[in-house]
Amino acid sequence: MREIGHVQSEYAVTLLWNHRSRSIGIRGHLGPEYAVAACLTKLTTKNNQLPQGAKTSSYLANLVFWNCEPRLYEALRTQGVTYSRFVDDISLSCRRTLTIREKTQFIAQVYGMLGSRGYHPKRSKHQIFTSGQRMAVHRLTVNSRRPTLPQEERSQIRAIVAECEGLFSSKVQGQEYNQTYNRASGKVAKLTRLHPIAGRQLRERLARVRPRRK
Repeated sequence: MREIGHVQSEYAVTLLWNHRSRSIGIRGHLGPEYAVAACLTKLTTKNNQLPQGAKTSSYLANLVFWNCEPRLYEALRTQGVTYSRFVDDISLSCRRTLTIREKTQFIAQVYGMLGSRGYHPKRSKHQIFTSGQRMAVHRLTVNSRRPTLPQEERSQIRAIVAECEGLFSSKVQGQEYNQTYNRASGKVAKLTRLHPIAGRQLRERLARVRPRRK
């Protein structure tokens, strides 16, 4: 889990890069690995470009910086900075107080990597956190010893489980109920990864209102 490296930090930065500002050319990013590039290109592109909105887009977007991101990761690590990225969501954190000069330097290194591939950061989405406030990395809270889901999201998951219970007790079945149940089940699975006890409790509640088979 990429968020673990960011827990209990003193300082964190999150920023987004505009990976949809232009199509991602697969062959150009995979360089000499031609066999791999050619196969991916045939399977996932149209006119040699990655279509916006395709289900494969997020996976392939993670390959964009394959030959330069490891160097950035290592350069930051040697300076005590944790780096992680998922698609267009980049996070930096450090367990010590940083000077203004250091903050500027580390962010500039990330911008340099983006620019080397022709991409630009979404400056309006740039956020800086300190340990005195809720620190969110890849949509998870990392203030404590392990990543946690935001309280609001946990409440929403409990609410959808309660919705299933209400529908079940009202004898509502069919496609509508199945969709609600499946949505709740997926959200409980996500909760269980980070909050095992709470997740198991909700899973037991869902088991009692499982859709009836005809």
